[in-house]
Amino acid sequence: MPTFLLLLLVAPSATFRFSFAATNFPSGTATGDGRLEVYNSISQGGFFSETWDVHHSKSKMRVRQVPGDGSCLFHAIYVALAYATNGSHPQEDYEAMCKAAGVLRQTALDYLSDDPSRLLTVTYNQDMKSQELLDMTSKEMGLSAEQYLVRLRDPKEWGGGLEIVALANALERPIFLYELKPVGLLFWSRFVFKKMVECGMPKFSPKKSLHILIADCNFPDCAPYFYNKAGNHFLALFPCEDVSTVPTSDNSDPAPSAAAVASSLENSESHAFGRRVFLRGRMLKRLQARFMSTLFFRGSGGGERERRKGGGENKRKKR
Repeated sequence: MPTFLLLLLVAPSATFRFSFAATNFPSGTATGDGRLEVYNSISQGGFFSETWDVHHSKSKMRVRQVPGDGSCLFHAIYVALAYATNGSHPQEDYEAMCKAAGVLRQTALDYLSDDPSRLLTVTYNQDMKSQELLDMTSKEMGLSAEQYLVRLRDPKEWGGGLEIVALANALERPIFLYELKPVGLLFWSRFVFKKMVECGMPKFSPKKSLHILIADCNFPDCAPYFYNKAGNHFLALFPCEDVSTVPTSDNSDPAPSAAAVASSLENSESHAFGRRVFLRGRMLKRLQARFMSTLFFRGSGGGERERRKGGGENKRKKR
């Protein structure tokens, strides 16, 4: 097995995963430490009002916010899948979204474990057995495959590349992953979305693809060139033409940043576990030039865990 592919299964080091509080412009709906105590609902249908360009493409995207509670990957895939299958954007409260995310989490883990010899399509010309992928990921975390599966069934545990590959195959639907890319200079700088990898391609290409963004939890309330480049929150993306029928309300507020909509979580050992599994950001950038290097990072799904309290410390703190 190529060494670089083994490294793909580990995420960037938490040492480099912090926000630049001095250059953030957090949502006015956030509390002092960047959180709301309870995630109640998603305003404006969950969509930010802005549109964003896709790097090296004529496409434009809209972004839908999802809860940052440890399961943001599964929330994002759920809302994208709902539209892809029935043409409507789900308007649900936090409890309902958690149930849907839980089903997707269970589906991913069951798909990885119920047939160890199953061949999974990672991306173009890259197929691997599910047990092989599972062993590689769990080994880098210092766990057995069985321990990994038990750990990841906790709804607070962060999903990542392995679960994206599993769901692309289980749903038989491509999942495209994007990252933030700053362009322009000074006052004219802005973000565009850069496609990182197309999971499940070309095998599942006949079906409508799902689009997922990995970003700083403060996006879009963060400045280009001064943000968490490793990413610590997943959001759902939609081509602009797919958002023309989103229900809105005249008295609803703009969708807040992930830090503002995070649900309240108790301190747990799982938070520390998540921090131990990251590659350092510089190594990740070097790998990017060789292959789909950022596929197997572990997105936090909980932007609230990346925010620094007090705005002046460089250490990450548990809640």
